Amino acid sequence: MGDHSQLDSFEKIAIVSAVPETIVAFMSSHLNALRNVYLVSAICGGASRIPHEKIIQNVTYIDISIERKISPLKDVFSLYKLIFPGPVPTYP
Repeated sequence: MGDHSQLDSFEKIAIVSAVPETIVAFMSSHLNALRNVYLVSAICGGASRIPHEKIIQNVTYIDISIERKISPLKDVFSLYKLIFPGPVPTYP
């Protein structure tokens, strides 16, 4: 595992998917390799549903809604949550 004690020396990388199944089924080996070199975030709708045994250490999982259809207003809310983590106004 990478030594993350000097966080400033690590570049950041994000893997984004609409659904957590893609992260688990297709990106786990990539996340595992990348975490040794980068500060890695896996961003997807339903990240909180990923089984504990599938979570890779030293990878940050961010659960946000990602719409499959183009939805400018929902996309703005998702972008806001990526830039400003924490409580976000909800969209009906």
